[in-house]
Amino acid sequence: MINLTPNLRQTMRAVTQTAFGPAESLIISNKNIPSKPEHGDHVLIKVASTALNRADLLMRQGRYPNQGEKLLDLGLEVAGTDENGKSVMALLKGGGYSEYVYAPRSQVMAVPKGMDLVEAAAIPEVWLTAWQLLTFVAKLEPLKPDTEKYILIHGGASGVGTAATQLASKILNYKVITTAGTTEKCDATLALGASHAINYKENTDWAAAVSEITNKKGVSVVLDCVGGGDYVEKNIKSLSFDGIWVLYGFLNGTHIPKGMDGKFLAMILGKRISLLGTTLNARSGEYKEELVKDFSEKCLPKFDEGVLKPVVDKVFGFEEVAGAHKYMESNQNIGKILLQI
Repeated sequence: MINLTPNLRQTMRAVTQTAFGPAESLIISNKNIPSKPEHGDHVLIKVASTALNRADLLMRQGRYPNQGEKLLDLGLEVAGTDENGKSVMALLKGGGYSEYVYAPRSQVMAVPKGMDLVEAAAIPEVWLTAWQLLTFVAKLEPLKPDTEKYILIHGGASGVGTAATQLASKILNYKVITTAGTTEKCDATLALGASHAINYKENTDWAAAVSEITNKKGVSVVLDCVGGGDYVEKNIKSLSFDGIWVLYGFLNGTHIPKGMDGKFLAMILGKRISLLGTTLNARSGEYKEELVKDFSEKCLPKFDEGVLKPVVDKVFGFEEVAGAHKYMESNQNIGKILLQI
């Protein structure tokens, strides 16, 4: 059990920064262990590990949507031990880069059987995001065995990509096409359940490759973390009629190429495409509670069975947080980057 009495240490180590900046702006400081939030039911977790997400990089730089001039506590997911000594993992609003954190009880899940607390931190944010994109946003249901439909997942070797590939292929029974930037990353997505993987650096006209794979029918869904530039037209070309384009990031910026200025909406309308934008961190507590409950019922048991597995690329020590951020910025990782507290 976690026992915080006046006789015990009341401070903790946590990652802080005094100004927006590069990875080196992150430092480890001593700060007070957080007080229990006044509203809602929260659980105090002694953190064993946390994980990096692209959102952390944006928050560190002051570029996170609606952040303004406010420095934010980084860390959207943790695994550790709760007040009763149980192994848990949790989705957070922030603050996971620390030795202790409070999490809403409704966003706390049991760690799958046989999984250690370091690996478990690779689950909450990206797996819940992937499940949200597929089922809460795109409204996909498991296909019958004799049905063949395709889904295109950009950033297939990312944390969300590796989770979405497994969920789409193994739970929802979709044929998965991924895009990634190296042969190693493409091979990794194939090993996770993708039926086809396209190296977008070698095959720049990946929309043509998608058309060939699907016999010119196109994919039913695109999960897009890339956003603007030439991906806009290629996504539209890749989608089938009545296809669903789920936008959850903009690694390639937010601009629509000049050549598409006069035809973007016409192309969307012509194929009856649904363009859906979504985030998870800004969602309400009620939404997250429903998502966690649905994921816990339909997906968590599959980790126990070995059907689903988190993909961990590299584990950094807590003091190596700046190096971990640099590593994520280098875009080398396949799966999750973790910080062991």
